[in-house]
Formats: sequence, C-alpha cells, structure tokens
Amino acid sequence: MDGYDYTKSFEQQLEDYNNKEFPKTDALVLGGTPEVLRKIGLAGIPLVINQQHVNAALNGNYRGTQQEILDHSFTISEFSKLPEKIADPVAVIQDKRTGKAAASESVVDVIVEMTAKSGKQVLCAVQVGSSGHINGIRVDANKVATVHGNTDTVTRLVDAINEHTTDSASVYYVNKGKTTNAIQRAGNPIPGGLNDLDGFTASISESRSVVKNRIKDATQSQQFKRWFGDWQNDPANASK
Repeated sequence: MDGYDYTKSFEQQLEDYNNKEFPKTDALVLGGTPEVLRKIGLAGIPLVINQQHVNAALNGNYRGTQQEILDHSFTISEFSKLPEKIADPVAVIQDKRTGKAAASESVVDVIVEMTAKSGKQVLCAVQVGSSGHINGIRVDANKVATVHGNTDTVTRLVDAINEHTTDSASVYYVNKGKTTNAIQRAGNPIPGGLNDLDGFTASISESRSVVKNRIKDATQSQQFKRWFGDWQNDPANASK
C-alpha cells in the first residue's frame, strides 16, 4: 500500500508518531467526526489533529510557562482516549476566546472527561470546516485546534449555560449528569439554567448560533469532489 495506513487506530498512529514512523507533514486522524458533533451541524468529514499539538501533548513541546506545559501535556495512554472522549463529551459550547486566539465563528469547545498532567479538566477546541493533510493530500476536515487542561474550563461551561437563551446559542450539547459532576468537583455552584438543559440544545445551522460551518455536508468536501467531480461549480463534468 502506498502512503501511510490510516486504517490504524489513533492509538497506533500516536505510537508511530513517537517512533518517528509517521509522515512528517500529515495530520493524525482521530476518525470520522462523531455523531454528537454531526448532530449539532458539523459535516461528516474526518476529524484530525496536527502534529504540533500531538508534540505538545506527548513531549511537552509547548512555548509557555512550566504550568502551561503541564496543562498541554498527557500520557500517551490518556491522550489516546481523545476520540472516544470527544464522541461522548461533558458538553459542547461556543468558543469564547479573545485576542489572538479568538475564533468564535469557526470553533466549538468540547469539554471532555480527560485529565492533563496538571490534573485539570480538559477542553478541546474543534475548528469547524477546516483542513488537514493525509498522505500529502489536502483534505477538508474538522480539526482539533487545541487540547489542554484549564482552570477556566468549568467557569466557561457555567458561563455558557447562563448565557444560553432562545435568542443566543451558547450551549450546543450538554450531558447533564457529567456536567453536574464536573461543576461540583470544581467547587462551583450549579447554575439554575442547567435544569432546562440536557442533550442536544442547539445547532450551528441556526440563525442564533455565532458558529458557522463552511462545509455543510460531506458532498461539499474536496475529497468528494476529487472523486465525483465538482458538482457545484462544474456540474456538466461531474458524476450524476
């Protein structure tokens, strides 16, 4: 088989990466975008993570303070759980970062049951409708833009619950039991708004959502058009 074998599990890819047996410019593939994210409006395309984030997670190669390095660091066994933890998250909320990290129009924050080496609750920022390289070919993908433990993770979750209204979508999905446990462990009071939230609460396709999806369906992805033709811009030469 030419190129890297992407039928390998994420855990196997991490091992190959650590053993320097992974393509230098490729992204690692967690799998397809999980159902929980598809149900809130993300396209059913690959979910990927770039090597720089894997390097920070496994090797502590992150520019920052010692505390920030620990916040971004994981054991390989813990980090290999990322696909299953994203598929069954604590909650999915609107990204609210500011400054250079601001990306609220293209990012959702997925709060997961994982622990960084710092011992903090982990947040994954997933960039909606991004791209990555697989065997040197650029493909459309939803991309994990960061994975880190943060003392503000639960605060962000509580704020999103309090800000979620019929006019403004701050929470897209919440597992009420897991969310209650996470908030209690952090010593925060349970927000009253959580009483009305459980399961899927909003979609990024709604007008009240700040987050928008560049690729609304897998048939709009580059890889689909590469195989079947550009049915949107050149339908005469595309497969029927």
